[in-house]
Amino acid sequence: DRHVTREIDFEIDYAYLLMGDLDTSYDLVIGEAKSFCDLTEDSVKKMAEIADRFDRKPYLAFSTLKDFYSDAEKSRLRTLVERGYKVIALTREELDPYELFDRFKKAPHKYATRLEEFSENTLYLNVLQ
Repeated sequence: DRHVTREIDFEIDYAYLLMGDLDTSYDLVIGEAKSFCDLTEDSVKKMAEIADRFDRKPYLAFSTLKDFYSDAEKSRLRTLVERGYKVIALTREELDPYELFDRFKKAPHKYATRLEEFSENTLYLNVLQ
């Protein structure tokens, strides 16, 4: 049979859809959430495989309750960015943002209003440093 299907086990923890105001444009965010565990190579790979199923690549959001990502996690996220994926890297500092504007003060976009700017800020603060 030329229509071979294979079963693949995928899971996302959350999704966010942002629709355009006056057109059919949209941005999709799919997310992987961890408490205090590290992002594994497998979980990062599976998120990329899910993104590859879309005609228009979604943002890949990774969330942790830790204050910072480990060097191994940063490496995994940098690899995704280098491969052209749009990544949002959230730590406890962004998930519980009492002082988000202060946190973004030295980031590329102090007042991030678009997902692209938010992505750039979180990568700057949590992955590229």
